Amino acid sequence: MGFFTLIFWVVAISFGIARLYQFAKHSGIIRKQYLIVSITIFVVVTLQMSTSLRPLIGRAEETFLPTEKRFFLEHWATVLGN
Repeated sequence: MGFFTLIFWVVAISFGIARLYQFAKHSGIIRKQYLIVSITIFVVVTLQMSTSLRPLIGRAEETFLPTEKRFFLEHWATVLGN
């Protein structure tokens, strides 16, 4: 289930980024550094949220929100290592 969620996320992010760049080109925006920064922040935040949504990606615990907090790469390494 987590693999399909990740594939869906990658497709959605790719489509959204392509649409943003099309809009910027159509609007005549020359400097796109702000788009790169905002897209990077958005991608990192959505990846970090995957640790808070563990029942969808990892094993479900007794509560919806986990009690311990981990960086998303650490969480993924732990889940994939089991």
